[in-house]
Amino acid sequence: AVDVRRTATASAVPCYGVALGDITGEKPDLLAGVRRSLGTAGIPVFALPGNHDKYKVDDATPRDASYFRYTMGPVDYSFNRGDVHVVCMDDVIYTSGTEYTNGFTDAQLAWLRADLSFVPKQKMVILCYHIPLRSGTARNMAAVKALLSEYAEAHLMAAHTHYNENFINTDADGGLYEHIHGAPCGVFWHSALNGDGTPNGYAVYDVEGAAITGWRYKSGLRGEAFLIRLHRGGGTRSGSSGSTRSRERRRGTGRGAASGRHAGEEPAGRHVLFFSVSGRTAVRAGRSAGEGGRYPLHHRGDEDHERDQGTVRRQGHPHYGAAGRYGGV
Repeated sequence: AVDVRRTATASAVPCYGVALGDITGEKPDLLAGVRRSLGTAGIPVFALPGNHDKYKVDDATPRDASYFRYTMGPVDYSFNRGDVHVVCMDDVIYTSGTEYTNGFTDAQLAWLRADLSFVPKQKMVILCYHIPLRSGTARNMAAVKALLSEYAEAHLMAAHTHYNENFINTDADGGLYEHIHGAPCGVFWHSALNGDGTPNGYAVYDVEGAAITGWRYKSGLRGEAFLIRLHRGGGTRSGSSGSTRSRERRRGTGRGAASGRHAGEEPAGRHVLFFSVSGRTAVRAGRSAGEGGRYPLHHRGDEDHERDQGTVRRQGHPHYGAAGRYGGV
């Protein structure tokens, strides 16, 4: 919250945040503290539940979001900021006290269809949830993507994996851009790095009118220029605190923060939307021409049970948590 507040304070346009789940680490009783912590960010912050935010009664009884709803508010809701319609939904479906899958119930799908019926097709829609969809088997996934594909621009925002990934769906699957974010607590819970090697942090999205015009990665509690450290394998690095020897060579992540422009209408105003990320530290502080294909990831979180299908694009270090910029409403 401290770093998000600093980033938002430096912005010339209004900022908003969305916490993408897993903010308590199997301790729902801490949700009240999380709510107070998010309230110190200095911007409006919205939240949705992750698999670790649902209260466990016993091994047999499916967990639900009742306590999260009681403490934090609704789990399926939407709001407008300028020409952008943001939808937040709970996509974690428990079948017992320990087993879960992802997707959207028939009731949720009906709610989403009704919600979007009031949104003009020239608007941009951003759907936020916890567990990535990719091209997997999530319940009602195809129907949800079909609804979003009707809009001039739509984006999917997810977390859960503790690494960052840009997933571009194939044309047959709507061609939607799924932004999968790492965690500010790293991998797992008490690390300085996420599973892909990026330092703990979040992503900032710039929005003008009905389009995301750019985004960047922001390392937590570090300057804007700090993105990632790379060490040549087998080398020795010395500093004021001693020396460190690299024992193995790891694949780099290319250029610095990825950025890009997306087609859309002429801007009707600028905003900044912060998608605040998943991670327990909250309580402690191009479409590829329609072809599919699997791209193996060199690091994989043990929570990520979906296989990589479709087209994956890694640009620099994708994103972290999420923060988006929107200027005047």
